[in-house]
Amino acid sequence: MVSKKRISLKKVSIHEDIDLFRREFKRRLFDFVTGAFAFVAALLWRDAINKLVQSYVETVKTGILITNPWIADFVVAFAVTVLAVVAIVLLSKTLKVE
Repeated sequence: MVSKKRISLKKVSIHEDIDLFRREFKRRLFDFVTGAFAFVAALLWRDAINKLVQSYVETVKTGILITNPWIADFVVAFAVTVLAVVAIVLLSKTLKVE
């Protein structure tokens, strides 16, 4: 009779372990899928921002007569950095990230 109790306790434990595994698997799968979507979105944003910056670089190079192209690159890098910092600060305040 003692062995039957041990077997029944073991079966309950196995079912609990299986349920725990299923929940953990679903949680990890959800994290993986949402991470994949975030990665794809980040790549699309990167492409869009790169095109915008390249357009801005060409505008700076043609609009301002700069003899050295690396100077235009620094001007654009500085402007994009300032805009990025402002955007990050505004997003942090809007989304209440501390």
